[in-house]
Amino acid sequence: MNIETDLTLFSVPPSGEAHLPCPQAETLEVKRLRWQCRRGMREMDMLLERWLDRHYHDANPQTKAAFAALLLTEDDLLWDWLMGKGAPLEPERAALVDAIRASFSPLPTPLSNAVPV
Repeated sequence: MNIETDLTLFSVPPSGEAHLPCPQAETLEVKRLRWQCRRGMREMDMLLERWLDRHYHDANPQTKAAFAALLLTEDDLLWDWLMGKGAPLEPERAALVDAIRASFSPLPTPLSNAVPV
């Protein structure tokens, strides 16, 4: 097992919840992308990193390239796209933005699991 290239630790279980990646198993490419996902805005960081963790390893080469290119986008413009205020002109990037938006499902809050009194 080559720890730098083995992506089996990124598999999504049948429940649909992705395991958090093991930092030792990340390739240099994924580490670089993870760093580029850190934009300084928690909400955008979460959107981008969640897609990276859950979907990047299964993506085709065109989608991976579109994701890398998307991360070069200015923060304000990228945030607008992710919030549905416009879309990229390139079809690959537009489809990726839609996929990122669709993949984000907020985690339940403690009150959402509370039993009514």
